[in-house]
Amino acid sequence: MKDKQTIFSQFVMTLIVFLTAGMSACTNEELNHTLGNYLGNGSTIAKLDQNNNSTNPSGNATVSRPNSGHVTNNPRSNIHGNTALGPSCGTGKSNSICLGIKYIVYANSYGQGIVNQQEAFQNLEGINRVWSQCGIAFQIDQYLVANAQDYRLRYNPQEYDELNDIRRTFSDDVTLLVVTTGKWMGNLDGPANAWTNMPGEIVYGAVMESVVATFPNIIAHELGHYMNLDHNYSDTTNLMTQVIADNSVNLNQGQCQVARDGIQNYWQRMLRS
Repeated sequence: MKDKQTIFSQFVMTLIVFLTAGMSACTNEELNHTLGNYLGNGSTIAKLDQNNNSTNPSGNATVSRPNSGHVTNNPRSNIHGNTALGPSCGTGKSNSICLGIKYIVYANSYGQGIVNQQEAFQNLEGINRVWSQCGIAFQIDQYLVANAQDYRLRYNPQEYDELNDIRRTFSDDVTLLVVTTGKWMGNLDGPANAWTNMPGEIVYGAVMESVVATFPNIIAHELGHYMNLDHNYSDTTNLMTQVIADNSVNLNQGQCQVARDGIQNYWQRMLRS
């Protein structure tokens, strides 16, 4: 049986439960049983209703897929300046923190991004709304629609090691990495649908499957792990609870301090002004 520290030293797992019509969660007994078979005890994980298609790609993306992927970024190269594609999170205030994100989305069979650029900005708005309680905000510096095969990756990842392959392919040392792939299959077709390496790992990046592509709370949660936050096991309304719902948006003062310290300790090159 793996203890909590062992689990977190490999990956941070998160599963989302939408409190919307057509989606159902397992009972606590089912959740613990699923986790016990999957990783060992220490976490609670639910499985999304896979018959519900409400979060599938809408097919209205407008970015074509050239062979090497379509990159949209800001031509300004000042790492600590305003490099945002859209709204900048830089305020110039000494107590505010602004971080740049590289936003990667896989291209579907029509050459369209799982998340189009407008949806990415909508996700960003939700993320920033949650993190504003800590004085932390994010901006998208680069948006890439990637043909997985062009990078020798699978559109539908199947093995845990593939998540690190994805991170190695797209990560750099000046942006936080967020990647949305196709549906997870094979050994990844388990209770989790978003994984993030904690600070101290060899490679970094939040990777999630398409079913949660337009749920900003999960991305905000994964960015919390990026900034060294552990799971919160006692408050289902906390952003860092293990099963994320629409109302899982709260952060306490201690978590805000841990996140701010994590940024200073690990992610200073991702800071924007």
